[in-house]
Amino acid sequence: LKSGQAVIKDRNSFIKRYTCVFRESGSKLSGTCTKRFYFDAVRGPTYCLDYETHESLVTAMPGTPPDGKLGVRDPRTEHLMVLYEEKGGKLTKMWIKQDSDKLGSDPYAGEDILAASDAYKQFEAKLKELKNGKLGER
Repeated sequence: LKSGQAVIKDRNSFIKRYTCVFRESGSKLSGTCTKRFYFDAVRGPTYCLDYETHESLVTAMPGTPPDGKLGVRDPRTEHLMVLYEEKGGKLTKMWIKQDSDKLGSDPYAGEDILAASDAYKQFEAKLKELKNGKLGER
């Protein structure tokens, strides 16, 4: 989200990255969506902002090919915010940011607390950009 650059540039890179993730993480990999905001649209794509926790996640070393052939990172837990774009029943794009404050995992962080966070406001700005300034109801 911060750089505005594609992390995964094409379908081939996507396949290589996630083949590595599932192969190297094995059966211990766990992904949980802890909180979700859904942004409907009458026309055009819909959007969903998820707070996710990925446990025992193994990925390629930074700066190396996404297939992990030059080494992988140790298993770790990632707390992420992911904005998904859906068109015609398919996920077409996504934007990712670390959930540095781990608000997604905080059982006491309700909608008001989340919406007031800087990270949420960054995604809100991205949504307004994508939806021509019209955020709509969540």
